[in-house]
Amino acid sequence: AQSIGDFSVEVTSKFHLAIPFLYTGYIERQVAMHREVAGQLSGPKALKRHGLSSVPAITARGYLAWGLAELGNFDEASRWAQEALELAGQVKNHFSTGFAQACIGLAYLRRGEVETGLDLLLKANTMGRESDMQSIYTFVAGSLGDAYLLMGRPEKALPILFEAIDRRYFDSSVIPPIYTITVLAEAYRQKGQIDLAVKTSEKAQRIFEKNQERCFGAWTLYVSARIQSDNTQKQLANQYLIRAIELTSTMGMRPLLAHCYLELGKLSSQAPREDTRAAIQKAIALYRSLGMSFWLREAEELLQSS
Repeated sequence: AQSIGDFSVEVTSKFHLAIPFLYTGYIERQVAMHREVAGQLSGPKALKRHGLSSVPAITARGYLAWGLAELGNFDEASRWAQEALELAGQVKNHFSTGFAQACIGLAYLRRGEVETGLDLLLKANTMGRESDMQSIYTFVAGSLGDAYLLMGRPEKALPILFEAIDRRYFDSSVIPPIYTITVLAEAYRQKGQIDLAVKTSEKAQRIFEKNQERCFGAWTLYVSARIQSDNTQKQLANQYLIRAIELTSTMGMRPLLAHCYLELGKLSSQAPREDTRAAIQKAIALYRSLGMSFWLREAEELLQSS
């Protein structure tokens, strides 16, 4: 496309190439490429579809907010999120708007800004239903369920997640459904339905092992560790956490790394006291540096009691 000067094919090819980088854990490459696309699709070119059914300037910025949030670069994520929402307000393309709202809503959840994320995800959910956007519904509903779980409301999340994994949405999802399955496993855990939580997390792990979608897989390992900890399988939970920490460290997923260290601190009650405190202190340092105050108090209280 560059050799023949076809701008639209060039930017849409870059846009699509970046997406699997996010899913497979090469997030810095995804961010760099979507940042380049967003830069090219600005000004008069921003509102054109360039041969797609969606508006790539909007969806690229949505992906940027999501990928940057996974890395913990929340300030830059917020800037791209704002641009995406401003552009979405200038066109009538429901897919672009709903998808961007879902990506940005998830980005806010990653920081712990739950109410802001919930508001966007409710809007995306409503738009998805009204426009029958089956290809993104599993992702939208999974993120909405995740928001309710962060609020400690699994009874609110479960009906949404059940619908999200309905075959009519599941099979047509443009976002790998392992994410929503993992959220469902966590919902079962919060409801105390450990057997279902274990079975669901094992299903997510099988998908991870098959497809090697490491960004989603790291979250699956973290949730699986929480489930096995509740299931009194402490050794297995520890194995999952160690693997998750290795993955997140490799991929630069600092918010999830902080969660893993906090969970490791909870799990290490039978370990030497200094190991427990060291894990919690690592979590606290990351939460503070990333501005993730939603989880900071819990971590500080756990350190005091350790």
